[in-house]
Amino acid sequence: MIAFIGVRVEPGQPTADIVDPLTDRVVTATSSVTGALYARQRARFATAGMEVAWVAGATPLRSGSLLPN
Repeated sequence: MIAFIGVRVEPGQPTADIVDPLTDRVVTATSSVTGALYARQRARFATAGMEVAWVAGATPLRSGSLLPN
């Protein structure tokens, strides 16, 4: 099951399903940290390397703007 915004997730827990529209292959994106799922990409299509979900954990991994512009 895919996590909803505001839910606490653990490493390896699914956060989004990405469907290839040409082959119907489904790839499940998972969290790499423990924390709260606070945002998900609004775009209907994803590209290789695109961030599709954001999780706020206890340890900062970067600083500055945490959401894309």
